Amino acid sequence: MPSSELQRINSFLSAFARRQAERVADLPGGFAVYDDGFAHSRANNQVIIDKTADPGTLPAVAEEALGHLPHRLVSVLDDDATDWPRHWCERRGFLAIGRFHCFERG
Repeated sequence: MPSSELQRINSFLSAFARRQAERVADLPGGFAVYDDGFAHSRANNQVIIDKTADPGTLPAVAEEALGHLPHRLVSVLDDDATDWPRHWCERRGFLAIGRFHCFERG
């Protein structure tokens, strides 16, 4: 898929998550979305990385943002991050799912 198409898709997914959220918190490299009405929904309560992020700080960022929930979902929508997300998350006990580098634990 051409990079411009992937960028449009990732921009849509990022904007959609923000619009759908009850609350949004800015984080290094992205943001967290929350919806207390759907507390067990991973899609409604997740961390989205849509800018360049430091992979070394991502576990702490995800834990701080989602520590009150029984799950962790981190979606990496940065098309420059094609190599590190899957390897990084697998080494830290996350399960790789989907084609947009989504990873969850719990």
